[in-house]
Amino acid sequence: MLTRKNLRNLSWPILIEVAILLTIGVVFIHSGSGILTGPKGEAIQLARAKKQLVWIALSTIVLLFTIIPHYKTFVENGFVIYGACVALLIVLLIGARLGIFPVINGVSRWIPFGFMMVQPSEFMKIGLILCLARYMQYRETHRTWYGLTVPFLLTLGPMALIMRQPDLGTALLFLPVLFSILFVAGSRLRHLLVILGMAVCTAPPMFFFVLKSYQQKRIIYFIKQSEIDSPAAMNELYQLIQSKLAIGSGGMVGKGWMEGTMNRLNFLPVRTTDFIFAVIGEEIGFAGLMFVLLVFFFFFASALTIADRQKDPSGRLLVIGTIALLATQLYINTAMTIGLMPITGLTLPFVSYGGSSLITSFFLLGLILNVSMRPHESVAGDDFEYDDDIRRRSKERRQEKEKVLWEFAVRKGQEEEG
Repeated sequence: MLTRKNLRNLSWPILIEVAILLTIGVVFIHSGSGILTGPKGEAIQLARAKKQLVWIALSTIVLLFTIIPHYKTFVENGFVIYGACVALLIVLLIGARLGIFPVINGVSRWIPFGFMMVQPSEFMKIGLILCLARYMQYRETHRTWYGLTVPFLLTLGPMALIMRQPDLGTALLFLPVLFSILFVAGSRLRHLLVILGMAVCTAPPMFFFVLKSYQQKRIIYFIKQSEIDSPAAMNELYQLIQSKLAIGSGGMVGKGWMEGTMNRLNFLPVRTTDFIFAVIGEEIGFAGLMFVLLVFFFFFASALTIADRQKDPSGRLLVIGTIALLATQLYINTAMTIGLMPITGLTLPFVSYGGSSLITSFFLLGLILNVSMRPHESVAGDDFEYDDDIRRRSKERRQEKEKVLWEFAVRKGQEEEG
């Protein structure tokens, strides 16, 4: 339950930063929902901004639900939540195969649920972070090669199910979460670097045998984006070309709100979701984009401060995993709009239009705030303090002491001989 002490410890800077991002999102979702060429040439305005306000209201309820119980309640039930999310992914795949759930543009990512479409892969982000925090909080086996097996299996399993949808972009988000949690929990850096190198070596086989043909084409044309020489290449790179034109035409200060021609004349695709960053760039320019990124920078800095002062291992892992996921999603979304990453279909956290994405982001925000309200609670003497580290430091201190004594004895002997 919440107490006055908890509320005093609440990280208000994070709430302010998220409120700024949400405001920016609603403003430019409204701009991106406007169409100057309706069916009869008339101007029409879709109601996505109003719907986004409804999603924000619902997400706020989720936020309150997340911060009222102790975050340990979620951690202790991490395995159950993880299992439920995996079960949803399996139900989605089976339902799509049987024709029960919709297949849109060749992909099946949503389960109809009343007035909304639920995206299980979004909720899997929460399940994975909670599960890894639960598994890693007081365990030392991940400091060995064998002990890394379970964390990787817990991560690769959902990734495989999500890639079957197919949704490569969301699946790739899980790896930074895993590596960041392993590193902060005390896994050996050399182990992680070797695994990373092995993953790079397996990339070519995965490209040919795992990725769908359209995903392969998207990567190939992305690599050759400066050599557009065929209608097929133009078709594959259409979204990227229009995004770069929109951002480039915005210049330093943009064309003005609701004045973006690439946006308003429907040249920019999926502009309220995947390419909201391009809408912002066209209408308020490079300065506006830098402001958005600066707000995200302060958000992550505030979250890192919470993680740094948290002494409970599970609380620190929750915050670090959330930062890794949201920061990676931010990077991929912004990089793909300017041609530094292939198009993956990831939304901009707290800014893009969408229900499941916003609810997931608010749930993760709630976990960060929950940890911020309970910063000094710990059931361990020291966070991530392992016996082998203690023995190593003790040995190093002993060796240093012996070295100093030996040098002193040598100097003393030389003085007596002199």
